[in-house]
Amino acid sequence: MAEYVEEQPALVEKHRVRSTPNAKRPSVAGGLHRFLGGFPTAFFTLALITDWQYVQTANLMWQYFSIWLIAAALVTGGLAVLAGIADWATGGARGRRGFGWHFGLTILALLLGLLNALVHSRDGWTAVVPEGILLSLVVVILLYAGGFIAAMTDRRASASEYAA
Repeated sequence: MAEYVEEQPALVEKHRVRSTPNAKRPSVAGGLHRFLGGFPTAFFTLALITDWQYVQTANLMWQYFSIWLIAAALVTGGLAVLAGIADWATGGARGRRGFGWHFGLTILALLLGLLNALVHSRDGWTAVVPEGILLSLVVVILLYAGGFIAAMTDRRASASEYAA
């Protein structure tokens, strides 16, 4: 094996992890942003499921679950946005191509989520049908689209760091 490595120094160099003093390391805000980013998506998805259950059963318990899940999603989404802004301000997210799309879709989803919370604050059937469940569906689609863009952007960025 050693003789193969000696014959192929370019192969060893290609797979060596780059650790230079100027290498870009993830910031605390970036890690916090990635950690908090999953919570609003999960909460809004669960709110969509509880909305669907309310439509199927007309049991008010599901409506109450929905509004609590939407409120939790808005709080954690706001914290994730603040962490994302801090990540951008420290230079962690500036070089990423899809960051603007991710950020815009997330803000739009949170604004529609806030509108959804106001719709869900009504009483009874009109709190969910038809506007509430439609808003829940649109918010979930926007968050998944923004998360997909962010994941693809991070994947390309990390792959390009080690290529060359």
